[in-house]
Amino acid sequence: MLRKMRKRLCVLLVFVMLLTSVPSLAAEVRLDEEVYAENDLTDALMEDNTETQAPSAPLQRDFPSMRITSDLHPFHQEREFWHSGLLTIESEHDDWAFEDVLVRLRGRGNSTWWEAPDKRPLRIRFEDPRERHMFGSEHPHRDWILLAHAFDNSLLRTEFAFSLAEQMGTMGFVPSSQFVHLYINDEYVGVYQFTDERDIAPGRGTVVTHADPSISEYWIEMDARTRDYFRVNGLWYDIRFPSGDALTDAHIAYVEDFVTRISLAIRNGNWENVTSLLDVPSIVDYYILQELVKDTDVAFSSMFMQIRGQGEHRRLYQGPVWDFDLTMGNVHSSSIDDRTDGIWAGRAHYWFRGLMAMPEFRALVTARWNELMENEIPHAIARLEYLFTHYYDAFARNFEAQPVLGVRWGVFPSPPRYEITTYAGQVAFLLHWLDERTSWLDHYFNADSPPPFTFRDVPNHAWYRDAVHFVYAHNLMHGSSPVHFSPDDTLTRAMAATIFWRLAGEPQMEWRPIFIDVPENAQDWYITAIMWAHTTDVVMGDGTRFHPYAPITREELATMLHRYTELILQADISVTDDFNLDHFRDNDRISRWAERSMLWANEHHLIQGTPQQELRPGSATSRAEAAAILMRFLEQFIL
Repeated sequence: MLRKMRKRLCVLLVFVMLLTSVPSLAAEVRLDEEVYAENDLTDALMEDNTETQAPSAPLQRDFPSMRITSDLHPFHQEREFWHSGLLTIESEHDDWAFEDVLVRLRGRGNSTWWEAPDKRPLRIRFEDPRERHMFGSEHPHRDWILLAHAFDNSLLRTEFAFSLAEQMGTMGFVPSSQFVHLYINDEYVGVYQFTDERDIAPGRGTVVTHADPSISEYWIEMDARTRDYFRVNGLWYDIRFPSGDALTDAHIAYVEDFVTRISLAIRNGNWENVTSLLDVPSIVDYYILQELVKDTDVAFSSMFMQIRGQGEHRRLYQGPVWDFDLTMGNVHSSSIDDRTDGIWAGRAHYWFRGLMAMPEFRALVTARWNELMENEIPHAIARLEYLFTHYYDAFARNFEAQPVLGVRWGVFPSPPRYEITTYAGQVAFLLHWLDERTSWLDHYFNADSPPPFTFRDVPNHAWYRDAVHFVYAHNLMHGSSPVHFSPDDTLTRAMAATIFWRLAGEPQMEWRPIFIDVPENAQDWYITAIMWAHTTDVVMGDGTRFHPYAPITREELATMLHRYTELILQADISVTDDFNLDHFRDNDRISRWAERSMLWANEHHLIQGTPQQELRPGSATSRAEAAAILMRFLEQFIL
């Protein structure tokens, strides 16, 4: 199947070069010469343009036109401001077309709304009539979405994700969509993707709300931007349904408890509990999709879930899928880039990281991946090829209104976004990226012994390599980004509190106004940990301040380990009577309050001296040193 997919890609790239006369395109996407030599491209092209790969909508060579007329231009209003307008659809299909229908308009989205003022996403709400069938939709609805794809120069990344999710068939509602040319007050704006709103309605979401929290079903979103409901392990959740007066404090508490139980089951590696709380097929498919496209929003936003079912059949289902502009090589930041190798979702989100550590889940992922590679993934890629080859002129017209090809702009721009200066080149890059990514994942998922995870800044020869892998595998220390550990950076007090909190099983704690430098709106990742560390006396402040970003010295870390062993593990912390530190040249620099802890830490070989026979008690502890000390601590006192 991989060879067939690569053959298809080569065929399309030949078409791209003929279409655009861009001789440098082959260099941009690194064509596979071996595949060229082995296949008859003409026969392959004829073979690949079959009816089975055509879209379900009637064939067209251009998109419908959507015309909005309004006294108030929607791009120039506050995002949440609803205002009236008239909507006209022009299409070759008579049952799709209408003229001057009353609607209400408002902005939507986050990054695109704020960073792309010339091509913003919109919401449309029908007023008269209050519901309409749109572009052959099975059900009439009132609310619809116009996705701008301002940062996706292929305009096709979300379409790929929607297509694959629909074929997977495990995540319930997948938004239907239609590409359109959008005009506002007779000015052409560009190509948009008109799609379903994410709400509860026939053909969309199916959760049923109830006054009893244990009976009601729920639609929730993991969203770091919305902090209205609850947080579990530093991640914020928004409850979409029930909503309004139907959503009570009891409902919120129920959902928080349900998500907390899932998190604990995953953290503890308890497969029986995981399967009693999660709908495993939808989680497997969602993980595969997110891993395939390397979605930058994993564990940040646009991660939708539903709690459905009653009694012993109640589970959390993943979906619907949403928001894929910044995926598939179209993003470059300190944590993610356009590379096709490496695990992303399985590192960025602790759910997936914990699940993939379970042999049962990994086996299901491998089996499902192999199924999808036989049919669904190739068909989703074939759909992109079909749309590109049949609607090239329609897509390319977008860049007459939006001259962004070859321009470095927008959120986390990757080099391909601004270095490839043609629309055909953008699509060729996307298809090549998918080809390379599926090949890498195919080897990864089917490996007898998956390659160990490595951070890019932790070389194989580094003295701390094993320790870094150890603390990462035991969920004590994460990276400074999903791909960097920053071994030379200093361990801070917030980091130390978080490490010991994780070691204790991540107990939930409510924020209290204890420290003036740890307000309720402080960084999510350490608030709960600091509350726990203060309550247990493992890591203490100086009265009114915690100093979360202050460095941890070696003697301070020894003291925290000493306290954790005594207070949390309730283990013996005695020191041999005649043991001392006299052979260290700087033993007189140990603070009096840390003397016993340093004795204990050195006797147990947790904190060792340097080749110069120095303990360096007042020196800041690097993250690499902390990893090594923690590995020794766990091996002696816990494992």
